[in-house]
Amino acid sequence: IDLSDNELSQQAIDQLLEDLYDNWVSVNRGGVTINLRGNKPPSDKLGLEFVTILRSKGWNITHQ
Repeated sequence: IDLSDNELSQQAIDQLLEDLYDNWVSVNRGGVTINLRGNKPPSDKLGLEFVTILRSKGWNITHQ
């Protein structure tokens, strides 16, 4: 999924990551690539927690 350069807010990024995590809980799968460059970074607490979890499940998430 390429969502780069959309100028998404930090809140939108955090919500997107939460939705992606919820989707992973429903259907466990690895090998997903998410490009979030060119948007606000995920929040230090909530957003990065989802990034860490999804990366540990085999996802590739770039956000800087």
